Amino acid sequence: MTILLTACGLNPSDTEDKQTLRTEKFDDFFTKFTSDSVFQIKRIKFPLVTMISDNEDRMRINETPIDRWSHLNLDYKSEYQTRQIDAYTQEMRMFKDSVIIELRGIDNGIYIDYIFQKCGEQWYLILKRDFSS
Repeated sequence: MTILLTACGLNPSDTEDKQTLRTEKFDDFFTKFTSDSVFQIKRIKFPLVTMISDNEDRMRINETPIDRWSHLNLDYKSEYQTRQIDAYTQEMRMFKDSVIIELRGIDNGIYIDYIFQKCGEQWYLILKRDFSS
């Protein structure tokens, strides 16, 4: 438990105060995260780490500070998979304390994961993986 709390940036003592809060449902969080840019900035662990794979299968790390962040819209519509340019699907893989939003291109190389983690009783975007080609 201490490892998870450290990764989320919480102290073990912080969790005692958080226990009185209602556990946030991911669907409620995600709706607000996608639509409200002010809320979104509060719910990202900055600097946001992005793992990027290059064409030679080497991994590099990029960090985006809060002052370079632009709103991320993950609101998905089914017609995105049939559009002419940058068509993709979006799936949500839910686990007990984490969720991965997977964007997969259709014949275009898009391959991006957004990893959300429950920290205390709240959800945060903690990592982006971009393995697009």
